[in-house]
Amino acid sequence: MTVWRLKKGADRRIRSGHPWVFTGELAHSAKEVAPGEIVELRTADDHFLAYGYAHPTSQICFRKLSSRSKEKDVLSVDFFQRRLQSAFEHRRAAGWSEFSHRWLFAEADGVPGLVVDSFLTSEQGWIVVVQASTAGMDKVLPNVFSALEELGTQRGGLTVVDAPSSKSRVMEGLKIGEKRVVFGQVRDVYDSDFRFLDDVSLRVDLAHGQKTGFFLDQQWNVHLLKQALKHSFKRPTTPVRILDVCCYVGQWGAHLAAALMSEGKTVEVTTIDTSEAALSFARHNVSRYAGGVEALCGDALEILGTLQPESYDIVVCDPPAFIKKRADLENGLRAYTKLNRDALKLVKPGGIFVGASCSGLVKAEDWRTVLCDASLKSGRVLRHLYLGGHGPDHPVRPEFPEGEYLKCFIARADVPF
Repeated sequence: MTVWRLKKGADRRIRSGHPWVFTGELAHSAKEVAPGEIVELRTADDHFLAYGYAHPTSQICFRKLSSRSKEKDVLSVDFFQRRLQSAFEHRRAAGWSEFSHRWLFAEADGVPGLVVDSFLTSEQGWIVVVQASTAGMDKVLPNVFSALEELGTQRGGLTVVDAPSSKSRVMEGLKIGEKRVVFGQVRDVYDSDFRFLDDVSLRVDLAHGQKTGFFLDQQWNVHLLKQALKHSFKRPTTPVRILDVCCYVGQWGAHLAAALMSEGKTVEVTTIDTSEAALSFARHNVSRYAGGVEALCGDALEILGTLQPESYDIVVCDPPAFIKKRADLENGLRAYTKLNRDALKLVKPGGIFVGASCSGLVKAEDWRTVLCDASLKSGRVLRHLYLGGHGPDHPVRPEFPEGEYLKCFIARADVPF
């Protein structure tokens, strides 16, 4: 095994638990290793620090797999079984193992560069989507699949799908490819209804959908908002009007309509997305729970300007990441402000507004500034009901702030005092 040493004093961050080492922290060149090669990391005075995998041309040249010197079998089948089992126990302890959820969340679960999403079908069991975004994980995917096959017996069998769709793969010298079924019993993994939090059923496009096919990270924030709905909109004869901006397959609209319907209220939902394919899923999903569904296809900013101000009881503004690199930060924050400003104008005074961002480069203070500017320019005052973020299946490690990307502000929107 190749041994790397850090410069004197450069071990402070990784000793604190952070899983990355940057090229400038090495006492030598990183060029002599192959992408994904296992490396033993040591201090300048030759004390063991960690095992991990390396990349010769990435700025993040080392990603930690274990800080235990006896755990030498990193990236083996047994290693992945241990990590997957530990991740599953965390979800089960949190009460998140009996519906669709993220089973393994990269660095947060001790396996950098690997995401495993677990979808529960209504009738055919679990479909697990595996996404490797680094060379280190991509080369050992057969071991991941073997570990899943073994652990699958504990969950009644799994159908496993390989999803080489992360755009981060390009930076690692990997190709982006089509999803494929690796093994399993589900006949058509791309035409199924899936069970989500609170027993809401949604049809999801695992074949062509973004990321692993669905954005599981907002389930926690949907759950938070539903708590507020129990005490809102007391007039049962008046339809509750919901606007779901950048709706994708209608997760927010369907969940909120289901919650309101269970309280005896009638619901009308308007969905907006640039993708007609996504809107077709949204129509199907929301129509199960809402009395009326309107789907608007096009640019959200253009459509928002055509809608009647103060006409919706609930407005959800959950766009895709506007900011992918630091050079985009200023323009991206400006775009977020404008979108949230226009969405806020559509909330009835006293209604509920949800403003979310999944851009990892947008920090909590940045998001607070965006919402402050948007509320000021829209003539609204926001008072938070819940500060959302990561749910139990997307755990946050305090020593790894880079893993905390999701911001969600759930608030009551009113006229200024």
